[in-house]
Amino acid sequence: MDYVDEYLNHLVIERGLSHNSVTAYSHDLCRFFSWAREKPPDQVAAEDLREHLVWLRREGISARSMTRAMSAIRGYFRFLLEEEIINHDPTALLDRPKLQKSLPGVLSRQEIERLLSAPDLENVEGLRDRAMLELLYAAGLRVSELVGLSLNDIDLEAGVVRAFGKGSKERLVPIGEEAVRWARQYLLTVRPAWAKGRTTNALFLSRRGKGLTRQAVWHRIKHYCLAAGIKG
Repeated sequence: MDYVDEYLNHLVIERGLSHNSVTAYSHDLCRFFSWAREKPPDQVAAEDLREHLVWLRREGISARSMTRAMSAIRGYFRFLLEEEIINHDPTALLDRPKLQKSLPGVLSRQEIERLLSAPDLENVEGLRDRAMLELLYAAGLRVSELVGLSLNDIDLEAGVVRAFGKGSKERLVPIGEEAVRWARQYLLTVRPAWAKGRTTNALFLSRRGKGLTRQAVWHRIKHYCLAAGIKG
């Protein structure tokens, strides 16, 4: 028994969600359990949810729809935990996919576009910096999370990045086509030359083949904000 009907009734009666919202949540949950081959909820693990997130991305589901789907799944398992139907919440270590957000502060669409276009693509550092800015923007990463990324933390085929936030909390976040395109260009044309003969596994490197520091990345962001005419 998956208790989906009980959860949907809870959404209607106790939370007062609209018919359209409940229908959407029902679709998301049915899709998940169909994908999971009707696995009982008490046997669902965090890794199942991460794999489902990757599968949704490969199926071409939009970031907004993925956010709603994971909200439905998160709420469902929290409901089961509160009702003592399960004794652990597999979504506890899984963050919601983030919709695109601006860096730094709250920027207009035009300011974001100017910031992303600020790096000089005629030099290799500009290519690296464009990839960094696109990834920061698409995944909503903190600078500390960006500099902590390793080669194993990005999957360009699936279009996802694995980040570790405060307290080493892990999350898997979908990224858009632009971020994938620029990351791939950096990995193919810039990083191999800088990493030659070195063993570092850091995703973003300096010319010396070492991982970037948080201070170095902030310096680059401030430089590009100034170049783009962004104040504050």
